[in-house]
Amino acid sequence: MKVTASTVQQLLITDVTGLDPIRVLIEDLAPGKGLLTLCCFHNAWAMAFTGYWGAMSDRTLVQFLADCDPDYIAGNLEWALPKTRKQTKYLTRIVVAMQAALRQLAASAPETV
Repeated sequence: MKVTASTVQQLLITDVTGLDPIRVLIEDLAPGKGLLTLCCFHNAWAMAFTGYWGAMSDRTLVQFLADCDPDYIAGNLEWALPKTRKQTKYLTRIVVAMQAALRQLAASAPETV
């Protein structure tokens, strides 16, 4: 049996107009490979989307997600679900909020020399 540790970063995004709290799990599996899980709670149920990216050059998943088109990310997250225009629009709003949070964190992070 082989066991490999990965790096997981968890974010909780709140106070986004029109959206319930968003939980983001970002897992860097190896250089250029990562797994994203988004959960946004609505009424009494939770909707979770997971996507995998395996060819991101040498970037981390955070770096990759911050630069991607929101529609591309949403499409990757809902690939196995029956798509409706309403669901895609909702998921894209969640992705846009996640990208804004990632950019905000990057801007506030101390620079390394």
